[in-house]
Amino acid sequence: MIHFHSSAASNLDAVYPQFATFMKGIFHIAAVDTSTKEGAEIQQFYKTNKPIIILGDDKQTILAAPNEPHDLQSLSNALSQALTETIHERSKKFHFTDTQSSVDKVVYLTQSNFAEQVYQSKNVVAVAFTAPWCGHCQRLEPEWKAAALKLSKEPVTLGWVDATTETQLAQEFNVRGYPTIKVFSNKQTPFDYPGERTADAIVQYMLMEVDRSGIPTELQELTNQTLLDDHCRGANHICVLAFLPHILDSGADGRKKYRNTLSEVSKGFRSAYSFLWLEGSSQPKLEQALELTFGYPALVAVSLDRQAYAVLHGAFEEKGITAFLHSITTGRQPTVKLNGSLPKLETVTPWDGKDGEPIEEEFDLSELFDEGEL
Repeated sequence: MIHFHSSAASNLDAVYPQFATFMKGIFHIAAVDTSTKEGAEIQQFYKTNKPIIILGDDKQTILAAPNEPHDLQSLSNALSQALTETIHERSKKFHFTDTQSSVDKVVYLTQSNFAEQVYQSKNVVAVAFTAPWCGHCQRLEPEWKAAALKLSKEPVTLGWVDATTETQLAQEFNVRGYPTIKVFSNKQTPFDYPGERTADAIVQYMLMEVDRSGIPTELQELTNQTLLDDHCRGANHICVLAFLPHILDSGADGRKKYRNTLSEVSKGFRSAYSFLWLEGSSQPKLEQALELTFGYPALVAVSLDRQAYAVLHGAFEEKGITAFLHSITTGRQPTVKLNGSLPKLETVTPWDGKDGEPIEEEFDLSELFDEGEL
């Protein structure tokens, strides 16, 4: 902000020093004496007769020229409005990526690792054939990395090939332009990716392809603290924890049925939700922190970022769980604030996929009777 003034005093001259002190460290506040030769040239450069102008960060573009009254409040409002407009204009040009985009989950493919990472993979794989000098490839790269990060817990691989170096791979897949994206799914002939080249579109398409391919979504069992941190940390991320009955109560078939229900639900919430299951009573401190007192199965949605959770009070069925999670997404589901951080989890032995075997304790029946009664 620049204030043009002459040697003659004005009301603005009294307000402006206070305003400059108030805005110190936030905005650059300057004053130009137009009674001097240099000051007059500066005012002529900006071709203005206004007493105050607000400049953009190129120091040339005039963003605003506040009208009277020139008091502290009106000057502050003018600067705030200019800042808002600047941010809005920059956001049109600036590409925002995931806050965790420094974590690169893209698989960089060469002739030596292509078979292992693509042909032998059980995942749905999309491979981008690129060239370093290609502008479209440069714009795709941050989107590809952001999508790979979001898909890192799914049966999906996003690969990247420098086709100018890996010329044999480029010839094998008839790459004639950059970027060319091929999808490898369910051992069928590779086909061209048909979607938009944005992170959200890539994620959505690849998840749809996972469902079409019939690849089973294996839900992770929560057996230690590291798994909780890996799956549940992150801004605006929700972790769904399913506490299933003890194996002696449900049997292997019953447990698989519960897990299949949760797996089906997870298909509709993959981008912002993580799904984990654990055996009820295996983490008593965690259950106590989440106030689970009504038995199993139980389901809780937890946001570690917001330190809040919500408990499903309906039946553990696909329709009910889906409605519960939709109500969280739309903000209609009441949540409860965590009383501090969640307790650190104990490390437990993962389920072996089998029915449980009751533990039989042998004891001497004679200890139950007095001498001579048996």
